[in-house]
Amino acid sequence: MKENDTNNATLEALIYKADGLDFKLKEAWMSSTANMLGYLKNRCQDDYFLNIEQNSLFATARLDWVLQNTVTELADRFSYDELITLMNCFQADLLDPYQLQYMASHLADDLGVEPEDENDLVAKLQNLSPVQRACLADVLERTWRAVKAGKSVLDFMSQIKFQLSQ
Repeated sequence: MKENDTNNATLEALIYKADGLDFKLKEAWMSSTANMLGYLKNRCQDDYFLNIEQNSLFATARLDWVLQNTVTELADRFSYDELITLMNCFQADLLDPYQLQYMASHLADDLGVEPEDENDLVAKLQNLSPVQRACLADVLERTWRAVKAGKSVLDFMSQIKFQLSQ
């Protein structure tokens, strides 16, 4: 019972941190809380004396390493036009785990095609590994922020070493 009370308190604390976010961000946050809690519950290391915040920051370091090493796997897979199509589809979304799982379906809906129809871009998304989809989501989110700040898409792609196909 005590562990369950602690888990509920942690989940409530995570949900509370969504206060003040706009609707789309809050929706992404709320749909991610189960993943957050699952990670924290299963990976907090009492032996290392890390609190939840320290453990989360350590996980962020590993995530950054994964993303940096995965972006090269996406080299030359997407053209400039395809990247723009993806940016238009996901419209500055903060992609939660559910959206990552169904990126290809969301794109198919946006393009007005069925996921099983022959569409090169939808097929590319279907063929990405989960880590590659997470990396692509990170690239899309960061590109949106860079464009909003006045940077061109091509300049930002060069900055983050994301090689577009010709």
